[in-house]
Amino acid sequence: MERAQRLEAQVRQATALMEAASRALGEVHAAEAVALAAAFARAEKVAMAATRRAVLQAGDAGARTHGGERDMAGLAARITGSTPARARNGLRTAQRAAARDGVERAYIAGSLSFEQAAVVAETAMLVPGATDELLREADQTSLSGLRAAATARLAGCRGEAAALEQEQKVVARRFCRIGPAPGGGVRVEALLPSAEGAALATALERAADRCWRRSWERGRPLSAEQARADGLVALCTGGGAEGSRLGPPELVVTVDAAALVRGEVADGETCEIDGVGPVSVSGARGLLGEALLTICITDGRDVRTVTSTTRVVPRRVRKALALRDPACVVPGCGQRSHLEIDHCRLDFAGGGLTALDNLCRLCPAHHRLKTRTGWRLGGGPGRWSWSPPPRRV
Repeated sequence: MERAQRLEAQVRQATALMEAASRALGEVHAAEAVALAAAFARAEKVAMAATRRAVLQAGDAGARTHGGERDMAGLAARITGSTPARARNGLRTAQRAAARDGVERAYIAGSLSFEQAAVVAETAMLVPGATDELLREADQTSLSGLRAAATARLAGCRGEAAALEQEQKVVARRFCRIGPAPGGGVRVEALLPSAEGAALATALERAADRCWRRSWERGRPLSAEQARADGLVALCTGGGAEGSRLGPPELVVTVDAAALVRGEVADGETCEIDGVGPVSVSGARGLLGEALLTICITDGRDVRTVTSTTRVVPRRVRKALALRDPACVVPGCGQRSHLEIDHCRLDFAGGGLTALDNLCRLCPAHHRLKTRTGWRLGGGPGRWSWSPPPRRV
């Protein structure tokens, strides 16, 4: 009892300090506000993880006897102001995190959000060896990037038969629905097999990119989602000026040479369609007859040796770069559309080569920050860092 009272006093003291800091935010400068926002976010993750762990410690019996609720989910929903379903999901994630030491430590320390912890914990249950890799991904990439990495690891351990079965299920469930949206307008929703979905996604991104660039030329810039919506209309209606000259889409498939020969992906190997995700080796082989298909076999010619002394990026290097950096490399960004190529280690004007190890892909906003305001990229693939310009004394 004495220990519990001491812990509760510590939490109340920490809460009072957080409240005082929150009230004083109007007195800080922009740089200080950014640092404080990161500190508050870390504290929020710690608090939510501790809340769920405390509810689990109380159990259903404690929730009924001391919380006046029928079970743990009801107690968690009331004290967090959430729905029972979301509270139940949070408790499930906390239970799964507790089953893996590395995940639990990161979750308790506030290094993982609820969504990140759910992805890592669920994947770690099926692929225990993936825990450390996914924790590194969570620290480096966006939530969507973490989910893509988890999907790839799951595909590598499930085998060819499971991948084929999954693809057949998707074919049977494919659909496209178009109907009125609750707030007006029309909503479009579809589920497609991987190859067809990848072809559509590639064509749509090209159409969206054209719409986006033209909107900037006209001085009325679109968001990425608005450009994608306009691109979809252009593709489906014949395109007019926007979509009629786009040309056929190109699929990019990455596969380990050993997996292609063996006919099955082993743990740690890859077979996936760029922008879509893992696909069976049989599915990749079935695409070999497609006219507009790029197959990137990972132990083929080493693209790191391909360089150029001009700004023009060789096609082979451009393809490898897009596969290595599917999203903006700034940790936590995750933007995948309208990416720009940057000479990251040594600028071209300073003698930097146009080679894979001197290139990366950035979203326009981060590219401008790096080029014009002195923000710096450090590290490298899988361990990128993003640092502010040096402070002037």
